[in-house]
Parts: sequence; C-alpha cells; structure tokens
Amino acid sequence: MHSDKKAPRVGPVLENKEYLTGAEAAKFLGVKPASLYAYVSRGLLSSVAPDGGRTRFYKISDLKNLRNNQRGMSSRDEVRDWAGPSIKSAITEITPQGHFYRGRSALQLAEQNQDFARVVAILWDVDLDLLDSQYAYEKLDLSRSSLRALRMFSKVLRDDASVLEGLKLFVPILEMCEPAPVSLNSADVLQHGVDLIYAMTCALAYIFKTKSSEKFKVQANSISLAQGLSLALGRKSKKAELEYINKALVLCADHELNASAFSARLAASTGATLHASVLAALATFSGTLHGGASTRFENIVLTAMQFDSTTKWLREISRSGSLSEIKRSGSELYPDGDPRARLLLEQALELAPESRDLAALMALLEYLKKNRQIEPTLDAGLAAMRFALRLPPGAGAAVFAIARTAGWIAHAREQQLFGVQIRPRAKYIGS
Repeated sequence: MHSDKKAPRVGPVLENKEYLTGAEAAKFLGVKPASLYAYVSRGLLSSVAPDGGRTRFYKISDLKNLRNNQRGMSSRDEVRDWAGPSIKSAITEITPQGHFYRGRSALQLAEQNQDFARVVAILWDVDLDLLDSQYAYEKLDLSRSSLRALRMFSKVLRDDASVLEGLKLFVPILEMCEPAPVSLNSADVLQHGVDLIYAMTCALAYIFKTKSSEKFKVQANSISLAQGLSLALGRKSKKAELEYINKALVLCADHELNASAFSARLAASTGATLHASVLAALATFSGTLHGGASTRFENIVLTAMQFDSTTKWLREISRSGSLSEIKRSGSELYPDGDPRARLLLEQALELAPESRDLAALMALLEYLKKNRQIEPTLDAGLAAMRFALRLPPGAGAAVFAIARTAGWIAHAREQQLFGVQIRPRAKYIGS
C-alpha cells in the first residue's frame, strides 16, 4: 500500500532530481522493483504520485537514508531486522517543529526564559523544588572534591588546550578526587550530577584563563549557572545577555539519540560510573562534526576581517574549500531549518545589530542557503551568540558542552534503569 502523502506537482523539483522514478530508485538501492514496493508497504519508504497520476516517485534523501541504514545488506529480512541504532527513550522527542523534553517544548521553555535548572529537573524527571532543596541547584556551590579537582586541574592544564580538550582532562580528575566511584544507581547520583555540571563550569575559567586568583571561586558560591558561565568566559553580562546564555543552555540540553548521547548510554549500559559515562559522551562530542562544529563557523567568520568587502571574502572562502566541511547537518530532522538556530540568531541580531562579526556570519549563512541549500544549524546559532556577546573563541562549544552534560546524565541514568547492556552487532560484508 502506497503512502497517502500529498504529492508535489511535476515541475522543477522532479526535474532537478530530488526524486527518482521506481526503476531509478531500485537501481539506486541495488534491489529489485518488488523489494522497493515492499519497503513502501512496510513503512520504510514513502512514494508520491504527481498530479494524482499512476507513476510513483521516491525522494532521494529518503533513499539515501535507507541505503545508509542497510550497510551493505540486500535481502528484505535483513533490512527489517536491522535499521541502525534505535533505543526506546522517554527523554526527548524531535519533531519538525522542534524538540520536546518529556513532552515540553524546548523552544517554548527558552522563549519563556525558564531557568536551566527547570530543564534539568525535567530531563532528570525530578521535582524542581526537590532539586533546589537537596542539591542547591540555584547556587553554584562546589563540593570539597570539586575544589580539590580544580586545584589539581590548574597545575596540569596546558596553556594551549582547547575548550573540549580541557574538559576531557578535568572530568577524570574530578572522579579521581571523589571519595568513592559514583554509581549511576546510587542514592546521591543527582547531587553528584549537579556538582559535575558546576565544577565543569568553573574549570572553564582555567581553560579561558579568566581565573588568576580566588576571586572567581568566591563569586561562584553565590551565582547561577548562567552567571557562572559568563564569568568563566571572562564577561560580567547584563540581564538580557544572561537570559540569552540561559536560552542557549535550555536549547542545547539534549537532542535525543545523537552520537554523544548514545556513547553515554553505551558506557552506562556496561555499569560505568557517572563520570565515566559523561567522559565517554564528551570524547564523542569533541569531534569536529559534533561539539566542535560551532568553532569552525567562528574560525571561518574571523577571516572576513582580512577583506575589504563581503563579496570578495565569500568568493575567496568558497574558492579555497573552507566551506567543504559544512554539511547539511540535521536537514532530515528539520527540513525547514533548525528552529534552535533561528531563535539564537534572532536573539543575537537583537542584542548586537552593529556587530561586524555577526554581520559576516549572517552573510555566510545567506550564501550557504542560496548557493548550497544549507540551512543554519545550532552550531551557527552558537557562533552567533559568541559574536553577539563578545565572548572568547570556543565559547559556543563551552556553553554547548555544559548544557549537554545534563542530557548525557539523563540518558546514562535511563539506560542504567533499563538494566540491559547495549551490544550492537555488525553485518560482515568482507570477502
């Protein structure tokens, strides 16, 4: 049975080969036409009939996704039995309109200026009052273990360490300073989770070299997470700017089963500790296609200052291949563009309409959309925040990592509660 999805009219869309005929689609997948029709009947693929005709067409992006999931498999049974990593979760749902934390719109939470603490309570499925009273979430109050870890961290941190390199070093130091390993099923795991988020925030002050004395630590004992992040990044932000940072934290807290969340769950499923699970996620997050992507936007934009016109700059970076690593990330999840990016970009323009760096970023995004059909991503939004608030290089990745730690902990705890070890299988395709 074919999909009842409303078909586009025959015209430029089909002529530009965004769709393939049945014969072309079968050849693309390397299967017989009968297998192609079976994919449609089982909901693995949808087809459209322009103007209500009998000829069916198949969207190339859908075909690519199916082919990638097949991983060299050819039979119908193999496709049915294996469709890539898929894990049941009650944490985050992604829809074309945005993502939802346990049924609550993350976009609305951000637009309503809901504090990041509320989002953490939602993700961890606990009462906010309980989180505040038991774990002092409203204040950046550090444990003795965190203070000891920060002292050790300051002595071994390289001067040229990047944001994510520094955080990957700090997390195991913090675990080493704990009196005992923190199990994900321990009664005080959430208290340790809060402490981990705040300690990582304080570690940023060392990474960004904004802590030259005990001043930051004293201030940190009486401020919120958004304020702590602002100070760690070398800024004493105003109310509107702190609200912007909080919005970014809310939007970045989780995004379903991405690569880093899967790594956290994979580690947790083996019985790894809280810190080890977060470290596994952080290591995955540090890849240039994940948490490091906002820094790539920052670096490209900064080259604009070397040119006397935006046109010359865009021509040069296009010719040099600098844009080759910018992909259509998330286009399958958000066909009309990432709503997280839109919110962060709008806020940036509102706060810093005269920023030259921000203007260069917007010109780059317009070029990518017009010439490469690439919509703005969350990474672009985080780069915009960095320029609008005049934060140091790498600030976008820093805010992203701190926020996402809350999501990683949520995934690690949920996986531990499932009590099942994740053991993916490989389909051998060698000779």
